[in-house]
Amino acid sequence: MTTDSLPDDPQQLQALLLEERARRQQAEDEVRRLRLARRLPELNPNPVLRLDAEGQLLFANRAAESLAQEMRQTGPSRVRPQLVQAAVQALRTGEIGQRELTANNLHYLLTAVPVVEEGCVVLYLTDITARRAAEREVLEQREFYETLLAHLPAVVTVLDADQRYLYINPYAEPDPQERQRRLGTTFAEHCQQQGLPLEMASRRRRLFERAVHTRSWCSGKKNGPPPPPHPSSTGCASTSRWWGRKACCRWSSATASTSPTAARPRSAPA
Repeated sequence: MTTDSLPDDPQQLQALLLEERARRQQAEDEVRRLRLARRLPELNPNPVLRLDAEGQLLFANRAAESLAQEMRQTGPSRVRPQLVQAAVQALRTGEIGQRELTANNLHYLLTAVPVVEEGCVVLYLTDITARRAAEREVLEQREFYETLLAHLPAVVTVLDADQRYLYINPYAEPDPQERQRRLGTTFAEHCQQQGLPLEMASRRRRLFERAVHTRSWCSGKKNGPPPPPHPSSTGCASTSRWWGRKACCRWSSATASTSPTAARPRSAPA
């Protein structure tokens, strides 16, 4: 803009100057935004790499230094092929892809983001080592307790909040296929299929709801000492305990001990 093009009217000149100042401020804000965007990968505490269409390393932040060394070396590497494959696939499909990989004894969730117009891919890696260790520990604990319950000579079942079976131990149902089939069903449905009295399902439902309400052990046996043993007894006593959103239930014969090792007659359904 030259001085000859400036208006003579002071008000128009002031408006023009304000407009020019606003444009300059907008340009400066854009420059600052671009500078920050350029620094974001470097500031990221997680590894970030950028690869071209040939799988060549273009950028790696400080957190990705060990991975960058894997990319630069010429010898055998188990990590480099996985990174290159993720980058090439993301560019070929033009879609964001995710996979897991292990590097330097760490587990990562790899997210490949293609930048098609630039012909490159940005790889974001999130360390999930602690999560995988926690999941492995939970799995080991679950296998331990399921093994323990599988050898327990008492009926034990685990129900969800809708009273559907999550677990049935072999003592409750010896047939593995039948145990698998019953998972996700309710005891009421089992009663209907087996022609059992629906009142049994109603009693167990009330016991379950009491366990949920009190958050404690609930027994289906009446108060007072247990009745004397009787060989013909086929009644079923029950004990339920609510944990979080699950309930563990044990069913045993009405004349048996309430300990976890109590036996039950096969006529008492689980």
